[in-house]
Parts: sequence; C-alpha cells; structure tokens
Amino acid sequence: MRYLFIIIISCLIVSEIKAENFKIIFWNVENLFDYKKDSVKNDSDFLPDSPRRWSRYKYHKKLNNICKAVIACGKGDIPAVMAFCEVENDSVIHNFLHYTPLYKLNYRFYITSSPDLRGIDIAFIYKRDRFKPISFKEININLDKHDRKTRNILLVSGLITKKDTIDIAVCHFPSRSEGLNETKKYREIANKRLRAVIDSVITVRKNPNIIVMGDFNDYPSDKNICHILNAVSAERSNKKNDDALINLMWEAKASYEDGIITNGTHKYDGEWGFLDQFIVNNSLYNRKSPPSISGVEYFNADFLLTEDTKYFGYRTKRTYYGYRYEEGFSDHLPIILDLKIR
Repeated sequence: MRYLFIIIISCLIVSEIKAENFKIIFWNVENLFDYKKDSVKNDSDFLPDSPRRWSRYKYHKKLNNICKAVIACGKGDIPAVMAFCEVENDSVIHNFLHYTPLYKLNYRFYITSSPDLRGIDIAFIYKRDRFKPISFKEININLDKHDRKTRNILLVSGLITKKDTIDIAVCHFPSRSEGLNETKKYREIANKRLRAVIDSVITVRKNPNIIVMGDFNDYPSDKNICHILNAVSAERSNKKNDDALINLMWEAKASYEDGIITNGTHKYDGEWGFLDQFIVNNSLYNRKSPPSISGVEYFNADFLLTEDTKYFGYRTKRTYYGYRYEEGFSDHLPIILDLKIR
C-alpha cells in the first residue's frame, strides 16, 4: 500500500511538471500605420505631411512601445500567440518582429487583407516552437447591401502539442463611431457570421478547443454578444451544452493595478468597459486536464495610463490624443489568456 501511494504521488508530480503555460495576448493597437504612402490604403492621417506629422521616429517609437507592453504582459513568460487589430499592412508586423527586442524570438505571422475603408487589418503572431499552424482562413462579413465594408474574421487552426488542436478566431467588428443604434445592425451581421464559423468548427472537430478574441465594439452584456453570438457568463451557461460559448471577461481581473483601478480595457465618455473579449467554447472552459483555462486578465500597468483631466481618474495613454502627440500606446488595453497545456 505504501509503495502504491508513492507511485501515485510520483505520477502527480510528473504530470504537474509536464504541464506548462501557453500565453495568448489580444490588443487593439490603435492606428499602427507606417509612415509611407500606400496607394491602396487610406493612410493620409499618418504621413509626414499630415497634420499629425507622422514620422519614421514616431513609427519606430510606437513599435517599441508595443513591444515593451507585450513583454511586460508576460511577466517573464513570453507570449506563445499574439493578435493585433488596427494594423496597416504586413510590413508593419515584419518591422515589429525584426526591429524591436522581439527579433531573437522566432515569431511568424499571418495578416488579413480586408476590404475595410481605412485599410486596417488583423495580425496573428505565433512562436514557431509553441504553435504549429494547420490552416489559415479569412472570412468576409458581407455588408454590401448596406454599402459598407469592414474587417474580415481571421480563423487560424494549429497544434499546441503533438495531439491538441486549437481553433482561434480573431475579430474586429464595426465601430460605434456613427452612433450606437445606427451601427448596431452591422455588428449583428458580424456576430451571426462569427457564430456560423464557430458552428462549422464544432461540426467538423471532435472535442474542439475554440478561442475567440477581438474588439467586438459591444460589451459582454449587449444583445449582439449575449443573444446573437450566444456568448454568456459561466453562471448563465448550460454546462451540458457543448455548443455554448463562455465570455471570459465576466471574470477578468486587472493583472497590474498598483492602486489604479480601470475596470475595463477601453474608456468612453468617462466610463470603462470591455469591448475587447476572450470567448471560449463550453467544453474547453470546463476541462480539468490540459489543455485548460488557467486565467484571464487585462493589463493596466501604470505606464499604459495617464491622468484623465476631462473625466477624472485615468485613461489610456495614446499615441495621439486628438492631434496632440502623447508618445503612448493605444486607446485600448491588452487582454491576456493563459492556458495550461501538456
């Protein structure tokens, strides 16, 4: 009996040693444009002769700022996967991975080619020794009948171990800039399209591990998320329904407070909220053995924030606040998902 107990304890120790962390970061990096004219992009606000006087120096300053933030997000654990939205082109991501301290870390990337009028896209960045891509797809969100274009959904499938596959969808849905009620119908179409993509993965994949992340331009409690996408809190979900989706932002906590409370990733009219979200399928959320969810956070380090003189408290420290150059980061904060893998 004593020897059996020793064997069981030894197995538990070995299994714990073999479990490792797999960190995923999503971030809306706000207007990550280079300083060169692109004939097929609407980049006129980010050129040397624009009112903002965008320049080579400011561009590389922003790349290094983003690098500083994602390294700090990891707290010593280098991200296995990163996804950014509001990226101008592949050259921007190439420069990010080759002209910042990330250049030694062997990252590769995919980027969409969306019909968005501003020309901004979604980038998916991965470490080759941690994630082995199987497929890469762009899914168009058809808003043609509304005479409107938006960003494509990016779907990447890959191996995180020799046997475990994850399917990751990255989104940047239509903005609220023209008014909440006026733009809600566009995000409804986008959420229906995303739901169809997720259902197709559930249909073909046995025991799927689905992770959806992005800037939804809706909050977790909004109808488009709760009822159209059908992504709810763990408390409201049906644990027996494998098709259900769990919105992890209901349980997200700040990973770096230092006395500063933000309670969200984006501030609008003085109120913080979660436009940026991680959503997973029910079976992944409830799985006890790897791959499994070990934590979700948003990163609100003090260097990403500045005093909010209009609404009090703090706001994000941006590259530009209007036309004033702040040497900052973005109008959004990064979100972080940790998986335990074999």
